[in-house]
Amino acid sequence: MRKPASSGPSGPRPAQTPRHGLARVLSKLGVCSRSLQECLRVQAEAFGFDELELAIIIGKSGKFFGPDEAAGYIAGYTVFNDITARDIQRREMRSGVFSFCKAIDTFCPLGPWIVTPDEIGDPHDLRMELRVNGESRQESHSGNMSVTIPEILSHYSALGYSAGDVVSTGTVSGVAGFSEDAASLYLKPGDVIEAEIEKIGVLRNPVISWQEGHGEPPPPRVAF
Repeated sequence: MRKPASSGPSGPRPAQTPRHGLARVLSKLGVCSRSLQECLRVQAEAFGFDELELAIIIGKSGKFFGPDEAAGYIAGYTVFNDITARDIQRREMRSGVFSFCKAIDTFCPLGPWIVTPDEIGDPHDLRMELRVNGESRQESHSGNMSVTIPEILSHYSALGYSAGDVVSTGTVSGVAGFSEDAASLYLKPGDVIEAEIEKIGVLRNPVISWQEGHGEPPPPRVAF
């Protein structure tokens, strides 16, 4: 589950930005998650893009609580790299609903570890950067989110949380899919993604082909 963050430059915490409301819920299946150094497998036709996000780990079950109670449900924070197959997403967006494009096996790297709230301090005061092969692709600050983490957790608490749930806060500026030459930024085998958030660390994942990951050619893609 997640709510996109508004974009902005890196550096000191920015001034309060206007509230723009919470966006739709997008889901990731547990089987698509991966951790530090694990490989992302992509098919040549699946144009994967990476999106850096700050994620919250839920520490206990709960539902229907207010922003002032949200801190009690936070076990820690981690780095979330939201990988998306844009070719699939384009078709899904015709209906206005999409999740399959984001829930493919290996498309949800998390890590490199969970950092507890006392070590993070203010989660809205963290520098964020995503690099591909050492080149900066996204650079921003958690203070640019259009709503606060307590507001996000409170809003979606109506769905009910369980300990271990991961709630991501949405990506920052610089998503490859919105660049003028998006095709040149598609992830490809051999790329190395480094997603970094201040006080948490660097989540590093290499990209490999289906052939390399499974030892056989990819299965035929079924059009829909």
